[in-house]
Amino acid sequence: MKTSRTFGRRNFLVGLGAASQIVPLLPSLARAVQAAGKAPLRVVFIKSPNGAIEETFFPSQKAQTQVEPNLWTSRLSDISGNISQVLGPAFNGVRNKMTVLRGLDFVYPAGFPHNRRSFLTACADNPDPSVTANGFNLFRSPSVDWILENSNNFYSTPAQRREGIRFELRTGYGEFTYGKTASGIEMQPYFTSDQGLFSNVFGNFTGGTGTGTAPRDFSGRRKMIADKMIERVSALKNHPRIGTVDKHRLQDHVDLMQGLKSRFLPPKLGTGRAPSLTFFQGGKRSQLYHNVNDIIVSAFNADITRIASVYIEDYDDYAQDYAQFHGWSHNADPASQASFTKAGGWIAERVLDLALKLDSITDVDGSTMLDNTLVVWGNELGSKVTGQGESHNNSSMPLVVFGGANTNLKSGYYIDYRQWPLQPQVDGLPAIGRPYAQFLASVMLALGLRREEFDPYGEGGIFGDFHPVTDTGTGYNHGLYDKFRTTRSQPLPFYVSGA
Repeated sequence: MKTSRTFGRRNFLVGLGAASQIVPLLPSLARAVQAAGKAPLRVVFIKSPNGAIEETFFPSQKAQTQVEPNLWTSRLSDISGNISQVLGPAFNGVRNKMTVLRGLDFVYPAGFPHNRRSFLTACADNPDPSVTANGFNLFRSPSVDWILENSNNFYSTPAQRREGIRFELRTGYGEFTYGKTASGIEMQPYFTSDQGLFSNVFGNFTGGTGTGTAPRDFSGRRKMIADKMIERVSALKNHPRIGTVDKHRLQDHVDLMQGLKSRFLPPKLGTGRAPSLTFFQGGKRSQLYHNVNDIIVSAFNADITRIASVYIEDYDDYAQDYAQFHGWSHNADPASQASFTKAGGWIAERVLDLALKLDSITDVDGSTMLDNTLVVWGNELGSKVTGQGESHNNSSMPLVVFGGANTNLKSGYYIDYRQWPLQPQVDGLPAIGRPYAQFLASVMLALGLRREEFDPYGEGGIFGDFHPVTDTGTGYNHGLYDKFRTTRSQPLPFYVSGA
């Protein structure tokens, strides 16, 4: 095949080499992926704080189909009205690409401060494994994102880097990703600004330590990061070796980066001096997470990494008083509960923004990127019932998953794992369900891992903590968790096809 006079083979390879850090993965060029006929799988974990109100987070309609004695399901498309008060009208168009799971519990004593690390470990937030709580010595585990980073089964085809993207706005609050080092289990570094995250992903240098230190200015690399990338990728589109589907993917990528450029790389200010970069510096908080979502989608599109972890602490566009948000989660008065529900809806729409962006990009296999990506939105605390002031319990963790059509996880369902008839717990807390560890195991298995890759990180050689108790001051059990002790890292029935 003859090459274009204006963009011949040599220039094509030069252009490709210069853009290799920032162009999408293309089936026309990535022969290993093309031969397999598959796109790489990806995952985003999004954690939010302060629990949820059970009646406003989950659907009000009982799941209609009984799969087994303690498992009921409904298609989200069959739920009349909105899915729930938190999952409002904006979610109606993506019901077939999301799943709401209910009745997944942390099975260990209550009383730990906000269970920050439990979301991705199913272990208690115990900073020192030598310290006991309520008579139990609790296990410490690395988090799922770190386990994935170190799995050759997840990275069965190479990405540009294994390290995931980690973002949380305020140092010392989310801190939910942990890795195993020679010194033990240690928190993983994260970025606290959209500028630091952007420079780390696309500038090919660290842009700061990621834990509170201001990222280095990278305006000197501005041309390389944005203008040159757009110029070279646009040129690649016109090369005869690029297929039709890949042309669309390249254009999608250019559009994404043009959007980033318009926000991060403004026109020169005044007299020809180099422009300063305008990242989020106030205004609507939704814009900050809009930026973070665009960075994640662009990084996935370029196959820079396949993992991201984000903590969303904010709860509306302008309010920044975390104490107020936290107070609502404890107060039982109607005004506080209404405000808390509205805050949950604001967070939910930040997650939806990411899912819709992923769904708008054509992946290497012709499906959308969302079809090959799991977006897992969860929480550090469980649900409370209306009228109860205390939200810090471990039951019915708020949990929504978007995407993953090309995994073996089902989409488009409301799945309720609570044990029936419902067994009310001490102080009116929600009913007994299944161990949350079983959900995390299902996600890892769907992403290609084997149980031997994550079970060793759990208590007694099974993933997650398992300490059910009956004392009214520490938790709840009544013996109904006992049957899950040895099966808590097996796939969830129904949610995992064939399980």
